[in-house]
Amino acid sequence: MDPELGWKTVHAEVWRIIKEDLKRDKDARELPELAPASDLERQLQRFLDEVNGTTGHVLGTLLFALSPPTHMSYPFRALAHVFASCSVVGGAGHGGVLVRSGPALSDELCETRLATGAVVKEVETTDGRLCYELVRGDGPAMGWDLLVKAQNTLEEDMLNRSGESTPVMAGAEKEPTEDEREAFRQYTEKFGECRDGSNPGYSRKAFPWFTGKPPQGEKLSAESLQAALSYRPTKKRLAKVNLTEVDSDREEIPLCTRCSLPVGEFAYQGREGKDTCVHTECMAQVLMKEAQREEEHRTTRENNKKLKNRRVLDEASKTVRVAATSRCPVRQEWELEPSASVNLEYLLLALKVRKSASREPLFSLDPIDPKNLENSPQKKAAECLLSLV
Repeated sequence: MDPELGWKTVHAEVWRIIKEDLKRDKDARELPELAPASDLERQLQRFLDEVNGTTGHVLGTLLFALSPPTHMSYPFRALAHVFASCSVVGGAGHGGVLVRSGPALSDELCETRLATGAVVKEVETTDGRLCYELVRGDGPAMGWDLLVKAQNTLEEDMLNRSGESTPVMAGAEKEPTEDEREAFRQYTEKFGECRDGSNPGYSRKAFPWFTGKPPQGEKLSAESLQAALSYRPTKKRLAKVNLTEVDSDREEIPLCTRCSLPVGEFAYQGREGKDTCVHTECMAQVLMKEAQREEEHRTTRENNKKLKNRRVLDEASKTVRVAATSRCPVRQEWELEPSASVNLEYLLLALKVRKSASREPLFSLDPIDPKNLENSPQKKAAECLLSLV
C-alpha cells in the first residue's frame, strides 16, 4: 500500500467478511451493502484475502491499513468507526482500571476493575469519557472509563505483528574534545589565584584577642541615694464608681452594683453600703455565693479538726496496743444519735452466722400470738441463728 496517501494502521474487530461485501452480525446494525469499487478498496479486499486465506465467513481480530476519511469511501469509514476498539494499558499495578456506571464522576463505581490488556469496543464518547463494550478480557461487560490517547501504540503493534523491528540508537555520551579539556584545565588552575599582588591566604598576622571592659555605672551622690530611700509612695484613691444614671426626664435612677442595670421599684441594699442597690435576682446570686463560700470554710475547718484528732488518737488505735487475749471489756454508753449506735445482740448473732455459715443472717417477723394474726403484734425472730446457738 502506498504510504504517500497518508494511510495509518487502525485496530478493528471484524465479525464476518463475505466476498465483495462487508457486513456485521445480525444482532448489530448493518453497513450499506456496497461492493468495493476504487483501487484502494480492492487493495484492501486483497489484503484481507491474504491475511485470512479465504473469502468466506471469518471471525476474529484483524489489522486494517486504511487511509484518512478523505481518501476512504463511506462503507470503509463506517467500518472503521463501528469496529474501532481499544486496548487497556493502565492499572497494571492495581489489577486494572476503575469503571463507572455513567460518564459523570459522581456515578457509582463498578464492583470489579477492567483488567489490563483487555480489548473493548467504543460505543460512545463524551467529554473525554469512553463508553465501552467488553470484547475480550476480564472486567465489567459495559461501563464508562477515562479515554487516554497513547502515542505510536498502534504502529508498534503493527510492526510487532509483521516481524519488522525498528532499530533504536542509544544516545552515547559525547566525549569532550582536546580543546575543551585544555580550556577546563586552565580554568581550574585560576582557582585561589590572587591577582592584586597580595597573598592574604598565607598571612601570619593574627587578630588581637578580645578584652572586655567592665561597665562603668553612673555614680550617685549621697543626697540622691538618701532621697530615694526615704521616698514613700502615696496611695491613690480609687475613683468612686457612678452608680446612678439620668433618664429622659432628667431624673437620677440608681444602678445595680452587680449588673449595672437600672433598678426598678423593688431592690435590696447592696453589700457595698447604704447607698447601693441590687436587683432581687442579683441578690439571690450574691446570697448563693456567700452560702457556698461559708460551706467551703466549714468543710475546711472540719477537715483540719479531724486531722488534728487523728494525730492525737493515732497512738491508741494501733494494733500493737490491742490485748493479746480474745476477750476485751465492753461497756454500754448512751448515744445521742441512735442512727450511729450498734445493736450488740444483732452484732453477736451476725458474727456467729458469718463464722459458721459464711453468709449474712436471716431474720423474720412473726406474730406474738399465732391464734390472733390480725391484732397480734410482730416480733423479730432469727430461726437460723437460734439453731446455731
